[in-house]
Amino acid sequence: VLINEFLFKYVGSPNYLGEIIEWLGYFLVCQNYESYLFFQSTFHNLLAFGIVRNRWNKENIEGYPKDRKAVFPFLV
Repeated sequence: VLINEFLFKYVGSPNYLGEIIEWLGYFLVCQNYESYLFFQSTFHNLLAFGIVRNRWNKENIEGYPKDRKAVFPFLV
């Protein structure tokens, strides 16, 4: 519970961040071309979805923090 509260203070899509970390770990364990391609495609898709979702939230949800990042705390 505390992890979710912490992440939601800084990022709009902490579940996307968790999934990116999960597939990065999978790639680091397997270290093959296929797992790299899967990680790369997942990374780009989730980052794009997170940015679009965060933008929509800022425009349509009253009281949504304007300084909250989309996927990565303090970055994007």
